[in-house]
Parts: sequence; structure tokens; C-alpha cells
Amino acid sequence: MKKPRGRASGLNCCMAAELIRQIYLFSVKEKRIS
Repeated sequence: MKKPRGRASGLNCCMAAELIRQIYLFSVKEKRIS
């Protein structure tokens, strides 16, 4: 079996980037409140 490449890895990369962005925005909001 071949490992999924291109589309699958790109999707994981997008999900990771989105997750990082969400965490970043959350931390920024927390800093503004405190």
C-alpha cells in the first residue's frame, strides 16, 4: 500500500494551520481581557 500524498497531506496541513490560527486568536482575546 502506498502512503496518501498530496491531497491528504495538504488537508492535514490546512487543518493544522486552522487549529493554530484558532489558538492564536483565542490567546489574543485572553490577553485583551486580562
